[in-house]
Amino acid sequence: MATKYDAKMSQENNLNLLKQMTYEKQKQDLFIQKSAYLENYNLSLFNKLFEITKELLLTKKSILEEHYN
Repeated sequence: MATKYDAKMSQENNLNLLKQMTYEKQKQDLFIQKSAYLENYNLSLFNKLFEITKELLLTKKSILEEHYN
């Protein structure tokens, strides 16, 4: 049989858990946003690296063609 003290403690624990859940949800949302940002940033860097590599290969091709022709 629950006493008033037990009921009060249960309510306080419930409130604390709700606050903690809200905080953890906010943290999760922030991590999701950071993850999306980093994914886009990495894709941007990959595309830049690809373009640089392509330009280097074209330059190398041009040099080799000039050398052998």
